[in-house]
Formats: sequence, structure tokens, C-alpha cells
Amino acid sequence: MLARTLGIGPDADVAVLVLSFPDLLTTVLVGGAVSAVVIPDFKAAQAAGGARRLFVRMIVLVGAATGLVALAAAVGAPLFVRALGPGLAESTAARAVPLFALAAAVFPLTALAAVTTGYLQATGRFGVPAAGTLIFNATLVAAVGLFVRPGALAAVAAGALAGASLRWLSQPVAALRIRDAPGALPRRARDLAGLARRYPEALGATSAIVLVPFAARTIASFGATGDVASLTYALRIVDFPLGSFITVGSVAALPHLAELVVAHRRGEAALLLADLLRVTAALTVPVTVALVAAAGPLAALLYGRGAAGPAAVEQIGSLAAVALLSLPAQGANAAFTAVYVADRRLGTAFVINALGLIAFAVVALVAGERAGPRGIAAAYVALHWTLALVYIVDLRRARGLALASDALPGIATAALVGAAVVLPFVLVLTMVALSPAPAVAVAAAGSIAGIAGALLVTYGRTPLRSWMF
Repeated sequence: MLARTLGIGPDADVAVLVLSFPDLLTTVLVGGAVSAVVIPDFKAAQAAGGARRLFVRMIVLVGAATGLVALAAAVGAPLFVRALGPGLAESTAARAVPLFALAAAVFPLTALAAVTTGYLQATGRFGVPAAGTLIFNATLVAAVGLFVRPGALAAVAAGALAGASLRWLSQPVAALRIRDAPGALPRRARDLAGLARRYPEALGATSAIVLVPFAARTIASFGATGDVASLTYALRIVDFPLGSFITVGSVAALPHLAELVVAHRRGEAALLLADLLRVTAALTVPVTVALVAAAGPLAALLYGRGAAGPAAVEQIGSLAAVALLSLPAQGANAAFTAVYVADRRLGTAFVINALGLIAFAVVALVAGERAGPRGIAAAYVALHWTLALVYIVDLRRARGLALASDALPGIATAALVGAAVVLPFVLVLTMVALSPAPAVAVAAAGSIAGIAGALLVTYGRTPLRSWMF
């Protein structure tokens, strides 16, 4: 919708950065750390009772703290504009400042939703948090479509604020309906201090890599006008399969992994990790092969209307074709991160991710200067595959949950079969001139066939433990 309304000009750059601002605050100060800290503790506390009172206390503390941060961020909006878009023209940056101040109010609402999401997921309730995300996105898209015009961008921040409010309001009722076992609050002062000590590690373990797109946009601001928007649009093509179904298994597995670790059933936890990675390979490899081949038509279908011209669409498609190569690694990394969280080895994950973020910034600066946004996209891919290799090495040497060597053939089989099934569909895309919609339909059919073939060959009649805990 932004591409249709604003194209990839300076207005689009401002809109993208404004929407990135509350996401950045949430990633840096909340991220997945809330869920990473409280889900294992909720699972351990449910039998003793008092989990709801811990939830209420967390709501009060997080709401107060993030409200103060949002107020400070609104006051310091000019500094944030310069930090996120150092390469923007002075006039463009000045237009963004009031929108940044308004968008800061999204942060505490998002943080409260994160606390409630962690509480709901700890009790096996995933529907309400997922619906909340849908509410937020639908509200924002509607606001952009109905009210945003070139030179009139206030609805971008207002739509994000309205979506965040509706998302948060959809969750407390479901949380309060959860029955809490009788018992005293299983959190004394020293236990809360333990949560506070683990929080920075959890924040680094779950949010450092999520900062990569923000760093990529900041680096892209030094390029030509519209590079920020075009790179963002391309990464959204990657985000769609990643967020809609590829990382779902890791989200669903985290509470069960934590439960197995608490019960010292590490062998079963390792088997669950192996199943999760096989399913991830079966999902990501066919989708990656198909979408890379159809990146151009997909960009045309999504962004080829309104203000985005053919050159802009071609640039977005070429960037997406590169960035999509990171999908299998990102899917695997989500599973690995769930293991670190469940096993409370957050310090190790923090170090790995922090070093990865620093390395990405250095490589992307050099690659961006030499190859523009395409170089930044290549650095993005290299980072995620490097992280996957580092995680595998670390898990093999770790004393905790390790990936058994006999799991690797199953993962490789799922990947190879999925890719082989998709190849005929890719040949159709490369040999037959199709309009965007039919080309995307062929890619979707190839993805589905590849996923089905990979799962069938890998599992046969064996039930998927990762979907049946």
C-alpha cells in the first residue's frame, strides 16, 4: 500500500522510517526478551500457582517503564531521525520529526502486548496473540490506504498508534480468563532479581539480529533517494513467508522445549529440535527456490501499481531475489534461538548475535558503497548463513541441548527432495513468459508440491512430533 501510494521517493523513505521507529524501540528495549524470560518461568511456576499475579506485576512494571521511555523518545525525536536516516536531506528529516514523536506512543502498547503474548503462549494459547498481530497490520494498512497521500503522512503514525491500541485491547480479556492454580506467588524478591539479571542477556539473544534490518535501512540512507524504501519493500517479501509459517513451529515449540528442559528430559528436547529442523528444511528450501525464481513477478504483483514505476519494481525484485536466499538459514536460526531460550543459555546467544550484528554493519557499509542496496542485501544473506553455522558448531560442543549427528541426513533429505520437486516449476518460470499473477501462481504451486514431497519422503508414516506435542 505504501508503494502504491508513495512509490520509492522521499515520502516513502519518511514513511518507512516512521514505521521503523516504534519497532526499533521495541526491538532494542523489549524484543523477544519478555517471552524468553517469562515463558520458562511461567512453565515452572504453573504447578505452584501465582502465575497470574506475576503477569499483573509484569504489566504494571513494563507499562510504567516503557511509558517513560516513549516520552523521552518523543522529546528526542530529532536525534532519532538523524540516527535512523543520517543520509536523508535536511528538509526530509524535518518532516519526519513530528511523525516520530507521535509514533513513539506505539512502543508501550507493543511492550504490553509482548508481556501478554508471553503469558498466553506459556499456557498454550497462540490464537489471540496471532489475531492481535493481524488486527495491528490490518488497521495500519487501512489507514495508509484511506488517508496517506504524498505530502500528507500523519496517518502513517496515527494508523500505527490505532493498530497498537486495538491489538493490546484484544488480549487482556483472554489472559484473565486463564485459570491459575491456587498457591502463593512463586516469585520472591530474589527471584525477581534473577529475572532482571537474565533480561539483558535475553534482550541481546533475541533482539540483536532483529536489529539487522534497521541497520540495513540506516546504511541504505546514504545511497540514492528511495533506496531505503526499495530495500524495505524487498525485505518485506522475505518477511512474509518467514513470519506467516516458517517460524511458527519455533514459536509453538518454545513452551514445550522449556517444559522438557525444566523436567530434565533433554533427550526428548533434542529429538524435538531435530524434528523442528527437518520440518523447517522441508518448508524453507522449496519456498526459497520458487520465490527466488519468481521474485520479479512477485514484486510486480505487490508493488507494480500506482506510484511505483517499472524501474522501482525491477529494483525491488532484484533485491528480493538476493535476500530470499536467507530464508532457510533464518528458519533454522529461529529453532536454534528457541533452544538457547529454553535452556537459559542466553549469554552465549547474546555474544553470537552481537558479534554478528557488528560484522554485518561493517560488511554492509563496504558492500553498500560498492554495490548499493544489492550489496547490503548480499551482506544480509551472508550474515544469516554464518549465524546458522556458528549455532550448529556451538550446539555440538555444548553440554546442553545438542543436535544429534544422525539428524543431519534427515534434514539434508528434506532440503534436497524439496528443491528437486520445485525445479520443474522453476523451469516453467524461466522458459515461459508469464504475467505476474500466473507466474506467482506457478511459484506457489511449486512451493506446495515441494513441501509436500519433502515431508512425505522425510517422514513417510511417522507422525511429526513437532506438531503433536
